[in-house]
Amino acid sequence: MANNMGAITQAEIEKFAALVIRELNLDGWRMEWTRASPSICEKNRQIIFIDKTWIGRYPWEAKEVVLHEVAHIFTDDKFHGLGFYREYIELLEKFMAI
Repeated sequence: MANNMGAITQAEIEKFAALVIRELNLDGWRMEWTRASPSICEKNRQIIFIDKTWIGRYPWEAKEVVLHEVAHIFTDDKFHGLGFYREYIELLEKFMAI
């Protein structure tokens, strides 16, 4: 971790996203950067777009946004219903301590 009040680097976010994708066996999925906000999950292209503004934030903030978008992979809920939050909480429990 960079010695700047706990700010996460671009490389660290990429490494975390790659780990999550690998651990969940999400073959074909990848993370890409975007300048658009908010971050989004494009199921048809198998891409998680993460807004570059998360670089330099607290690590827990950037990890949460990656996991938020991954949770969308496992639900048909485009928004944030009960099914989405079940998936999201499971992901938080599994990956936030990494």
